[in-house]
Amino acid sequence: MLTSTWRLHSNVSANANYTWSHCIGLPLITLLNPGANYVHQGFGQNSGEANRNADGGDCAQDRRQVANITLVAQTPRFTNRIARIAGSGWTFASTVVARSGAPLTIVTGATDTTTGFGGNSPGTQRPNLLLADTASPTTGQSCGSPGAFCVQWLNPKAFAAPALGTFGNLGQSSILGPGFWQWDGAISRQFQVHEGQKVEVRFEGFNITNSFHPGNPGLATGSANTFGVITTDATPPAATTAPARVMQFALKFVF
Repeated sequence: MLTSTWRLHSNVSANANYTWSHCIGLPLITLLNPGANYVHQGFGQNSGEANRNADGGDCAQDRRQVANITLVAQTPRFTNRIARIAGSGWTFASTVVARSGAPLTIVTGATDTTTGFGGNSPGTQRPNLLLADTASPTTGQSCGSPGAFCVQWLNPKAFAAPALGTFGNLGQSSILGPGFWQWDGAISRQFQVHEGQKVEVRFEGFNITNSFHPGNPGLATGSANTFGVITTDATPPAATTAPARVMQFALKFVF
C-alpha cells in the first residue's frame, strides 16, 4: 500500500493511496452439505480427482488494484469586503476512486446427470476453456435491440460444456470482470448569522461525469441469452449510488 499527502498551500490539500493485494482461497461454503459446493470434493462423483484444492482460486472479494484520490480546497479570506462576503469560506472537495474488476467463476448452469454435480447447487460444474482470449470480439458494444441495456463482454465460443462424467478445465475465479471508477464532488460553505447561529449550504454530485459503470456479465454458459453479456450497472439505484448522475442540495440552520 502506497499513501501520499500533499499540502500545496494553507488552503489546499490532496491525499492519494494505491493498494495492490491478492487474496487466494477456496470459495465460501453456502450450503449445509459442503460437498455440493466443491466440484472436486468427492460428492457423488464417478471420475476425476477427489481434491478440493483443485477448486482454489482468487477470492470473490479480491480486487487486485485499488486507488483513491481526494482533493480539498478552501477559498481564502479576501480583503475586499464584497469579495469576502461572496467568495470567502467556500470548501471544494473532490474524490476519484478506481479499482480492478472482480474475479468471476464461469459455470455451466446445469446439473450433470452422470456425476450429480450441481444437484443442490445448480451450476457448480465449470466448463472447458477453448480460447486463451475470452473477451468478446465486440467487447463494450451493445448487443441488444435499440434502447435495450445489453453490453458484450465475454466470447461464448471461448467456453464449452465438458463431456458427461468429466470435469471442466476452467479454474475457480479465473475470469476478470469489468473494472470500476467514479468521480464525486461537493461544494459547501457556512454563513455566520449571529453568535451561536449559522447557516450551512452544501451541493453534492455523485458520478459527476454521468458515466456507465458496467456490472458483471452473465456467468452460466447454458443461458444463451444472458451468458457473457452485461445487463446491469455496477452501482444499483440508491440515494448516492445510482447508475446515473446524482445531484443534491442541502441547507442546514445551526443554533
